[in-house]
Amino acid sequence: MANYFAAIFEFNLAFFLAAVLIVGVLVFAAVSLTSHKVVNIDKTKYQADFLAVENALDKLQPKSWNETVMELDKMLDEVLRELGYAGETMADRLRAANSAISNINAVWYVHKLRNEIAHTRKFSVGFDQAKRAVVVYRRALQDLDVI
Repeated sequence: MANYFAAIFEFNLAFFLAAVLIVGVLVFAAVSLTSHKVVNIDKTKYQADFLAVENALDKLQPKSWNETVMELDKMLDEVLRELGYAGETMADRLRAANSAISNINAVWYVHKLRNEIAHTRKFSVGFDQAKRAVVVYRRALQDLDVI
């Protein structure tokens, strides 16, 4: 009878240790996946880059309109990568950053404009759309504490 109770005790102890180990692994995984690493991002560089793109937007130069949208989208993607947002594509990283960007719907709209520029021959945004893109990307970069 003593061997029976010893076997039950050993089984319960092994089960308890296995459960503790599994819970520990799950907690570690949850913390690792939900927290972003601390990144020392060069805000001065991004501020200067943003101003350069904004200042290159010229009402009299239609070519600058598309370039503005393309460059700002590229900048946001670079920032998302640098901040550690996961994903193979910009769309994946935008989904990951959804709660960090207050104007995420506007960012999606401008990102889709960027895709039209990149993938549709002779597609061109208007000057007002390019100006709006500057406002949208500025807000997103401010939300990410980059500019």
